[in-house]
Amino acid sequence: MPDTVALPSITAEQTQWRIKELMQLRDGWMNGQGKAPSHLELQWLSERLARYFLSSVCQPFLYPTAEGNVRLEWTLDTNEASLEIDLKTHNSSWHSLNMLTDKEETDSFLLSTEEDWMRLARYAHSLARSKA
Repeated sequence: MPDTVALPSITAEQTQWRIKELMQLRDGWMNGQGKAPSHLELQWLSERLARYFLSSVCQPFLYPTAEGNVRLEWTLDTNEASLEIDLKTHNSSWHSLNMLTDKEETDSFLLSTEEDWMRLARYAHSLARSKA
């Protein structure tokens, strides 16, 4: 049975602060490579996260990608989950793994729709509530 590590939870304020940090990135941020995410699209993401995850215990960690997009990651209970968001198209790819059962789930979301944001929030909340 793999060990699970309890990571400190983050707050909605910390999530918003992280988006502000991502706005400071410039092209070449990753050893001369790496495209900076669009400020306009980061603002869009900030507003959506505030709307669908503000009061949630399911705050994601945010990371830039070399392509100028954003990756969201959650450690929820015994689950690891990630969401790669294409900031231009708002298409995203979800992957989750239960570290105890090895159960994997994948899905995709069109985050320009409220329906898919609500579905994403349900996914994250269900992982937070699950017990292996």
